[in-house]
Amino acid sequence: MLPAMQTEAFFSDIRRKLDDAQRDRRRNLADLFCILAPRLASARQLGRELDQHLARRFNVLDYLATDELGLSRIIADLLNPAASHGQDTLFLGEFLNLLRECSTLQPPGMRDQARVRVALEHTIENQRRIDILVEISGREPLWALAIENKPYAGDQKHQVRDYLRHLRKEYKRNFLLIYLSPTGEGPSEHSIKRSKLRKHWRDNFAILPYHQHPVDAEPDDSGAEPEDTGMHRLSFSLADWLQACRRHCEVERLRWFLGDAIQFCRTTFGGHAMTSKHESKTIRDFLFEHPEHFETALAVHDSWAAIRDEICKTFLERLAERIKADARLVDFADLQVGCQYGGRLKFSSKLWLYRNQWHTYKNGGEMTSQRTAIFVQSEDYGPNNWCVGVRSPLSKSNMENADRERREKIEKKMNEKFGPSAKSSKWPHWSYLNAKARNWNSIVRNLHSENKADQPGEITRHIVDEIVGFAADAIPIIDKFDR
Repeated sequence: MLPAMQTEAFFSDIRRKLDDAQRDRRRNLADLFCILAPRLASARQLGRELDQHLARRFNVLDYLATDELGLSRIIADLLNPAASHGQDTLFLGEFLNLLRECSTLQPPGMRDQARVRVALEHTIENQRRIDILVEISGREPLWALAIENKPYAGDQKHQVRDYLRHLRKEYKRNFLLIYLSPTGEGPSEHSIKRSKLRKHWRDNFAILPYHQHPVDAEPDDSGAEPEDTGMHRLSFSLADWLQACRRHCEVERLRWFLGDAIQFCRTTFGGHAMTSKHESKTIRDFLFEHPEHFETALAVHDSWAAIRDEICKTFLERLAERIKADARLVDFADLQVGCQYGGRLKFSSKLWLYRNQWHTYKNGGEMTSQRTAIFVQSEDYGPNNWCVGVRSPLSKSNMENADRERREKIEKKMNEKFGPSAKSSKWPHWSYLNAKARNWNSIVRNLHSENKADQPGEITRHIVDEIVGFAADAIPIIDKFDR
């Protein structure tokens, strides 16, 4: 055993080395930011100048209807050889080529004698509508490609099951139903059982994401993990198909449009970066010129998620406080306001408002004490794609009859008050927050500034006004039917 003086000297030497290492790390960070910051500022200035001449952030889809039907029209038109794009079967052929590379059911080739019929909102039994139906006939038996487009809404009860049964009756085994979702989510259990998909439809059903997202084992809103679904996810995305179309198209007007469509898929469904491509290239170029900063850059990268989450969590908590104190809600004395921040997990960040006097649903969720609530939730991985609406504690299919009637009355009045909403099993009505406040990844710096301020900033005021304004109109509707 070492004498006491030697032990003290030993630990003193360790503390000194740790302090020296921390000083070196801080010095490296300071050097990195000191050298890189001016280059990044120059890149941003150049970006602003390029925007004046090239309008790089302009996107024609910002001026078009990009709801479910609007997006289906664009996809159907590109797949239609007879459409006004004038490219014959080029775009459809690219889609079939990509399918051929990764689907167990091989689609027909695009031969000269092939006949193609494309239908939008194709009506089948029970007044259901398949969003897009492409029939290809020629030497081969009639073959069908059906697309169920789900960019925002959830499924109706037995919806996918009914589509598959109809397609089997019409086309035997010669069809493929594609479920088009934001980042590769599959249909819900009340649309079709996963066990049925695995057993009966493995060769006739596939999932296509708008934009490819890395597969990880985090649960989705239903609690199921991607690895457990048994559903076939195609190895390409809608954006990949659009990129292939753009690569082989020689018409400049169409290339511009396809480029805008690709960017729309990336920004709407593929996550939201804080840096532009030009800024990212500047950082990459700098690090390759100065590899001695690689470890420092990695340390910054590894720290970023924790920094973002701390800022966004604080901002969400301050939002809840300001909403609860808002004078427009003062008449609802029993109003409960709460929030939860879940970091990068999907559907895990949320804010809610409900009244104690509202009806309690049997076996409802604990978060809102089994009550309907005004709900604000991020749909994407990380604090992005925030939406606001009225959310039930149970899906419609799991409610008792009396509760289902109550929910349907709320849904009807909400649609009369706010206009039609995309259908969802748990949401009688919902819509996205305004685009300026929908994605927090890109405004973290602004959120941090507003967290430090004594008075609410512009973003805080905007979000509070939007949520409180909606709540003030929605609460009386829920009061009428859910007490």
